[in-house]
Amino acid sequence: DLETVLPLLSETERYKLGYISGEILRKMHTIPAPKNQEDWETRFNRKTDFKIKKYQECGLRFEGDEQVITYLEQNRDLLKNRPQCFQHGDYHVGNMMLENGELKIIDFDRYDFGDPWEEFNRIVWSAAASPHFATGQLHGYFGGSPSHGLEPPLEFFKLLAFYISSNTLSSIYWAVPFGQSDLDTMMQQSQDVLCWFDNMQNPVPTWYLKDFYIQWIDGVPYKLKAPFDFSFLSKYGKVFKVYDDQDSGNICFGITDGDKRYFVKFA
Repeated sequence: DLETVLPLLSETERYKLGYISGEILRKMHTIPAPKNQEDWETRFNRKTDFKIKKYQECGLRFEGDEQVITYLEQNRDLLKNRPQCFQHGDYHVGNMMLENGELKIIDFDRYDFGDPWEEFNRIVWSAAASPHFATGQLHGYFGGSPSHGLEPPLEFFKLLAFYISSNTLSSIYWAVPFGQSDLDTMMQQSQDVLCWFDNMQNPVPTWYLKDFYIQWIDGVPYKLKAPFDFSFLSKYGKVFKVYDDQDSGNICFGITDGDKRYFVKFA
């Protein structure tokens, strides 16, 4: 269960797994939706209307709900001309496993077809488990990171806020039949969402670690505060492990060269 394993991993390892999950999702989204699929704007506006009405009728409220509803009402234009594709339907750390070091995606029973970016409406669970994993997922999906000149466009973040807002409303009345514990979880999540998006004033969530810098060497990721050229390590062999979470602030490399192994410490 990846949700159980993540707290035991380093920030870099969490980011790497998130990155891989983003790459997997991007591949899933190459599967096209049926040609007769209803227009997305029409379909999701109807869904949004239903969720707002159902929430307002359920008799429960969370603090700040007016900001969430206002964001939805003022940003419906974002739904225009959106593409559609296959969706997993419940893509988050709770539906992922780590088997022999390989990331596995499970529980496809909620699959659907729709806007590929709506798939990220469940990233709230991943972000709560690990901002590094969630950030890595976005970078993996969009094919890079800010350090490589690639990051999610602002339009994505605006739609992300829209889809998460929609889910936040429906999560309240959804939780009622399951008891107080689930309801408390969703109420707390609503406050997390408002905090992440600054009461819906900023579409880029605070858990998104724009300045988290990752470099790779021989296929192994490691974090740095700024770019640095470690290509000189190649004269010692191939890097198989990087220790980048040292209390000393140093970074250490495990290097193999045939039968020889080296431990290189860089201060």
